[in-house]
Formats: sequence, C-alpha cells, structure tokens
Amino acid sequence: MKQKRAFTIILSAIILLSAAGCSSKEENSKETSQSVSLSEESKEETEETSESEPADNQLTNELDNSLVSDDEIKSDLSVDDIDVLSDTIDADTETTIDELTAEYEELTSEINTYDKYKSNVDKIEAFYNKVCDTNASLCLRMREYALEYANLVMGLDESNSDKYDDIDEIYDSIYSGALDDAYYDIYSGLLDDMYDAYYNGILDDAFDDEPYSEVSDLHSDEYDMFSDARSTVYDDISDCRSDVYDFWSDLRSKLFDNNAEKAQKKIDNFQKDIEKLKNKSNWRSDQLWKSKNLIFHLLR
Repeated sequence: MKQKRAFTIILSAIILLSAAGCSSKEENSKETSQSVSLSEESKEETEETSESEPADNQLTNELDNSLVSDDEIKSDLSVDDIDVLSDTIDADTETTIDELTAEYEELTSEINTYDKYKSNVDKIEAFYNKVCDTNASLCLRMREYALEYANLVMGLDESNSDKYDDIDEIYDSIYSGALDDAYYDIYSGLLDDMYDAYYNGILDDAFDDEPYSEVSDLHSDEYDMFSDARSTVYDDISDCRSDVYDFWSDLRSKLFDNNAEKAQKKIDNFQKDIEKLKNKSNWRSDQLWKSKNLIFHLLR
C-alpha cells in the first residue's frame, strides 16, 4: 500500500513538472513572437521614414554639397577673369557715354531755336545736372572696379612678382583707359558740344534779332550752367584719377616688397574710403549689371 501511494505521489510530481515546463515554453514562444513582430514593425517604420524624407532636406543636402569655400573660389580665379572685368569696364564706359550722347542729340534736336530755348531753359539745366550726376556715378564705379581688380589679382594662385605685373591692369584699364575716355568724351566732348550748340550758337546768333537785355541774361545764365557743369565734371574725374593712381601705386609698392599682408591692408582701406564716399555723397548706381555680384557671376 505504501509503495502504491509513493508511486502515485511521484507520478503526480512528474505531471506537474511537465505541465509547468509546457507553460513556460508557451510563454517564451509568445514573447519571442511579439519581439519579432515589434522588430518587423520598427523596420517598416524606419523604411517608410527613409522613403518619405522631406524634399527640402534633400535640397538642403544638395546645396550644402555644392557650396565652395573662399579658398576654392580663389584657386579657380585666373588671368582670364581679369580680362572679363576689363571688358566689363570698357562696356560700362562706352554705354554711359553713348547714353549721354544720345540724350544730348535728342535735346539739341528738340530745342533748336531761340524761342524753344527760352521756353525750355529748365530742360537745359536738367541735362547739365544729368551729365554731372552720370559722370560722378561713373567715377565711383571706376573706384569699385579698381577694388575688384585688386581682389581678383590677390586671389590668383601665383607669386607676388606675378601679381605685381597683373596689378597694372588697374592703370591700363581704368586710369589711362576709362577715365581718359570720360575726360575726352564728356568733359572735352559733350560739354563743349553743349557750349557750341547754345552759348556760342543759338544764343550768340540771337543778339542780331532779339532784345539785347533778354538775350544777354540768357547768354550769361547759359555760360554759368556750362561752366559749373564743366568744373564739376573735371573735379570728379581728377579726384577719381588721383584715387585710382594712388591705390595702384601703393599696391605695386607692397607687392614689389613681397608683402602681401600690407597690400591687403591697402585694399581694405580703399574699400572703406569708397564706402565713406558713397555715404557722404549719397551715391546710387542705377545699372545693376555693373554691381560686384553680377561681375562675379560673369567671372564664374
């Protein structure tokens, strides 16, 4: 009896242990299944997030990859870029003078008699002012071009000796190039033509037929307008030539001494002088293609 009871106890224990093992196995299986399911869901979410990355981020990444450093830009510069800037200066000067000349021709074609002159003195005065303002703006841009030349040359991957030679473009293209053109075509050209057309032309001839007192007043006023404009144009061109020459000479001197650091300081100071001039005189350039940014686009 005791043996049968002992056997029953042992058998019950075996059954309980077996049941416990099965239950544990099922729970482990469930946990594993849930873990695999969560892993797959996480993977799907990651793939969906990756596939739905905003276009803005992709564009930002592309732009970041396309950006170049200042050093890379400088290393890409060449003497050809200086030639482009030289062509830009020539085109600017020619266009400016041509526009003034065209306006002069239109004015003298419209106001071509004494009576028309009397009725349109304000237009004559306005044109003199336009000549002065346009010439002053051109002179300012010549300073800016000289500054751009210097920055281009200093950015070239070459020796200071070669830069010393390249900096001569400031003298050739601006000092003895564009500013000479402004002197001969505006100061000695256009304004002298105005003098011949009105002071020494229509008004001078009017003394024969019109009241002397009236003609004399107009004659005197015309000379004052002409003289003031001529003096202003001369002073602006002269000051600009002096500034450009000194800048060019100082740069050559520092590069000749193989001192690029002092040459750069001259450039920085010249830029400050230009900004002061702009602020002092309230300059405004009305031709956007002449700006530094567009010049750089041409160079690139």
